[in-house]
Amino acid sequence: LLSGRRIHDLLRSRGEAVRRGRRGVSRWPLQSIADHLGAIEAIMLEEIERCRGLSDEAREARSDILAMLVGARFEDGTALSDRSLCDQLLTFVIAGQETAANALAWVLCSALQSAGTFERMRAEVEQVMGDGFDPERIKELHFMGAVMNESLRLYPIPMSVIRQLKQETRFGAHVLPAGTIVVPCTYLIQRDERVWSDPAEFRPDRFLSGKHSVYEFHPFGTSAWRCIGVHLAEYMMKVVLARIVRQMSFELISSKPIRPVGNGFNATPSEGLPVKVKRLHA
Repeated sequence: LLSGRRIHDLLRSRGEAVRRGRRGVSRWPLQSIADHLGAIEAIMLEEIERCRGLSDEAREARSDILAMLVGARFEDGTALSDRSLCDQLLTFVIAGQETAANALAWVLCSALQSAGTFERMRAEVEQVMGDGFDPERIKELHFMGAVMNESLRLYPIPMSVIRQLKQETRFGAHVLPAGTIVVPCTYLIQRDERVWSDPAEFRPDRFLSGKHSVYEFHPFGTSAWRCIGVHLAEYMMKVVLARIVRQMSFELISSKPIRPVGNGFNATPSEGLPVKVKRLHA
C-alpha cells in the first residue's frame, strides 16, 4: 500500500546524496523534491549534532525546541534518534508556516467582511506603536488579539482533534471502551449556541470581556497535546497583522461567498482571498 511513511522513506532515500553533500539539487521534478528534502535535513542534522555536543548545563540554558527535544528521554532512558528529531523539526517548520498562513487569511477575510474592523485594528496599532514598531508591545494590541481569536473560533484551521481513550468513557448514552479513537469537532464546538451567543456572527468584542474555557475555545487543541508552538504562532500572527494593517489597505473584489473547505489537514478559504491591495506607507 502507498502510505505517507513509504512516500517519506522513498524521498529520503533518493535525497541521500544531497544530504551527504555528494552532489547538488536535480532539476527533475520528483528527484528535485527529494534533493530539497535532503538539503533541509542536512542543515537540521548539523544543528542536531551541534546541540548534542553541548553540556547539559549549556543545553538547559537554551529555550528553543531543539534543545528541549535533544534533552528529552523516554521512560527507558533512551533519547530521540536523529531521524526522529529531523521529523519533529520538519513538522514544526511545515505545519507552523502553513497553518499560520491559513489562519491569517481567515483573519483578514473576517475583518474585511466586518464593517470598521480593519480600521479599528489600524487605529489600535497607531496608538500603541506610535511612529515606530516595538515587538515587545504586541501584547498590548488587545482588539487585534480579539479579532484573531474570533476568526479562529469561527474558522479553526484543524477542524477537529483526534484522541485515543485510555479508559472506558461515557458520552451521554454511549459507553466507549478503552482504545477507541474519538474525533471531537472543534468547528462545531466553537459554534455551539449553548455556549456562544449568536455563534455564527463575527463579534471580536466577545473576547475582550474575559477568557473562555478550553472546553469551549481550543483552536490549537487542548490538554497535554495542545500545539507546542501556540505562543509563537499567536505572537507571529500578531506581528504580521500589525504590519499589514498599518502599511496596507485591502478591498475584497469578489462577491462569491467564502466558506471553509478541507485542504489536507487544514481548512482554507474556498475562494482564496481575492483582494485589491493598496500600500499606504513604508
